[in-house]
Amino acid sequence: MVLGSIKQNIKASNMGKQNTTANKLKKHIRDLEAQIKKAKSELGKIEGKSALTDLIIRKMKPNSFLTDTGDHRGLRVRRGKTGTTVFTYRYRSPENSKLKQIRIGSYPDTSLADARNKLADFKAVRANGICPVTQKAIEDKALKLEQKAAKDKLKIKNITVKNVVDHFLRNYIEDRVVVSVSKNGKETRKTVKGARKPKGQAECKRSLEKDISEKIGDIPATELMHPDVTKIINSMLAKGNTVQAGIVLKDFSQAFDYCIGTGYLPDETINPCIRVKQKLKNSNIKLTPNKRKRVFTDAELTSFLKWLPKSRFTQIVQNVFMLTLYTGCRTGEVVDAKWTEVNLEHGVLNLNETKTGADRAVQLSNQAIKLLEAMPKNSKYLFPAKTDNTKPIVQRLLAWQCMNIRVASKKRPELWLNIPHWTPHDLRRTVRTGLSRIKCPSEVAEAILGHARSGIEGTYDLHDYEDECREWLQKWADHMDELLENTIVDVNSANR
Repeated sequence: MVLGSIKQNIKASNMGKQNTTANKLKKHIRDLEAQIKKAKSELGKIEGKSALTDLIIRKMKPNSFLTDTGDHRGLRVRRGKTGTTVFTYRYRSPENSKLKQIRIGSYPDTSLADARNKLADFKAVRANGICPVTQKAIEDKALKLEQKAAKDKLKIKNITVKNVVDHFLRNYIEDRVVVSVSKNGKETRKTVKGARKPKGQAECKRSLEKDISEKIGDIPATELMHPDVTKIINSMLAKGNTVQAGIVLKDFSQAFDYCIGTGYLPDETINPCIRVKQKLKNSNIKLTPNKRKRVFTDAELTSFLKWLPKSRFTQIVQNVFMLTLYTGCRTGEVVDAKWTEVNLEHGVLNLNETKTGADRAVQLSNQAIKLLEAMPKNSKYLFPAKTDNTKPIVQRLLAWQCMNIRVASKKRPELWLNIPHWTPHDLRRTVRTGLSRIKCPSEVAEAILGHARSGIEGTYDLHDYEDECREWLQKWADHMDELLENTIVDVNSANR
């Protein structure tokens, strides 16, 4: 009896607990249903079911959105927290059925009518099986490419002739410092040699800047026409500067080719110098110097040697002429020579800056050594510039002094040597011819002038002929002394 009563009590208790739990669940469900009903009610208020109007859009609250109806279904307008109102088109992509959204524009900059027109365009695109988002991405990319092309075109238009000259000089002609950074951040500087030697770099820079940049430097490079270049070349030809005109045209043409080839100028750029060269060729106008054959005879050389010390040439130029006659070097090599390259004890001048690019040891005669010993040594150069002794004189100074004295001699004939026209380079030719005249072997005479042997001879005959050069340069110097000592008719006296 007692046990049965206990079991009944336990059973009643369990049923009570179950009823309590069930009641709690029912109440929780009712609460959730009420919340859902409220949320739907609020959502209905937010979304709205009527067609959009400007009044409805203006009355929108922050953090809400509305959708259009009818033919404009899919058009949505959302107002953010800050009050910014944006039209969008929401749809399923015809490519993969994924839900997509594309921005149409901001209200009121984009009106409701404009938004609906744009919506119609997007729907037409979608009806053709194309996703508007994909199409817009393609259009945006094309627009960016078009803008970049316009920007590049403007950039290219801003590249002037002066920019072309500077780019050519800085990146090709002149020595330049290249900076590289390693992975650990260490910076390394390396000097890259230019396409020309220091003297050639300076000459190229001077001629291009003076004859091109100063005259047509402001013209856009892509708009430069051949008449612009022709005008400059014709002006130089009119002054008799035929060789310089050829040098300027060649270097300027090379500058254009370099800038086109390296991508600094577009590939379709036309080098105006090509047309100028063709027109000059058709007109039979040569811009290269005529091959000179002027050589002093022994009588002329004697008169020159007697006249030079009394001439109006500066002492430095006189010494350049004499060292040229003693060595047979190019005047450009002589004016650039440094005292560190001279070994008076061994009688050698070691030239590092030669036209051929090869170093060579010039043998010095006793007369040449005596000349060098008497020269001042207040600069690192044998022939320092008057205004700046840290630099050598320029080669063209020799021609300038020749021209100035020749012009002055028109009023005072005694100032100039009365022989057929001559130039400083004729002295080197005189040395070569004079060596042959005193029976110097041809291979030795060529070695004295520093000419590179060509063909099979240049390949297999690698002898430097230094001893032979010393012997024959001494004989040549002695020959000039004999010309001064012997009784030879003075050319000036003979022509008076």
